[in-house]
Amino acid sequence: MTFSIVIPFYSNKSVLSNLLDSIERTGCSGTEVIVVCDGNEEPDYHGSAIDLCIIKNEKNLGYGLSANKGAASARNEWICISNSDIVLPADFFPALRREISRNPYADVLQPALYDAGSVFDPFSKRRLPRKYDFLLMPFYYYMSHYGGLFYGTKYSEPIECGKGAFIVIKRSVFLEAGGFSSDYRMFWEDVDLFAKLRAHGHRAVFLKRPSVTHLGGATVNAMRIRSNMDELASRAKYFEKWHRVPRRAVYLAEIAGSILKFIFSLLLFKRSSFIFYPVFISKALKATFGRP
Repeated sequence: MTFSIVIPFYSNKSVLSNLLDSIERTGCSGTEVIVVCDGNEEPDYHGSAIDLCIIKNEKNLGYGLSANKGAASARNEWICISNSDIVLPADFFPALRREISRNPYADVLQPALYDAGSVFDPFSKRRLPRKYDFLLMPFYYYMSHYGGLFYGTKYSEPIECGKGAFIVIKRSVFLEAGGFSSDYRMFWEDVDLFAKLRAHGHRAVFLKRPSVTHLGGATVNAMRIRSNMDELASRAKYFEKWHRVPRRAVYLAEIAGSILKFIFSLLLFKRSSFIFYPVFISKALKATFGRP
């Protein structure tokens, strides 16, 4: 059983090199690696252990559409869709083959995600948001996830939703579902994909092992206000699409939550938030009421 790894790539060649080196260290000869370049940079790889294919976008398409383009070009039954800042363990593919054999009815496999400090990412094992969960969204980083709805990491088991930073999926299933939706420029395209897969009756399984390391989004962290606005816009699209919640309601819930968080940051004297929250709240208000 062979795999294709699809990597949408925008920038930071050194991070991508870490991923390619980790793929090479797995010793899985013949693994097809498709790097979809969505920016001006190209990967620096001079090895021969992996079958590297580079696709260049004529214009910036974003993560989801770049992943779709790479998946359409893949030649293997199973594809791994990966952020460029992922690192695979040396035993990843043998362990993955075992899990596929143990879960013959699974169409999607979600390996556990850990950060560089070996802290588990609860977004890799979660349920799909329900209609009124948008009220909790402003606080989800302060809870286990969506009001404490985090499953736990003790077992490999079926899940409703994983995280698009790294997923393993049958190519035919991914293409049948239409891949990642073009409705989302950044964020929530993975949740939308899992919602579509569940609606079509496909089964997703969380894997305790093998796990992968997710180094984190350096680009997103460097543009905090812009990325938060992009996430809020995508969140509003998701709740409108799947639960018919008006986008303005999602924006207002976020604004109310951000005001509360700003008050707490003042009480705790968190200087990093003194500028962020007023600017973010102002932009969110403009996005909410500034349109006809």
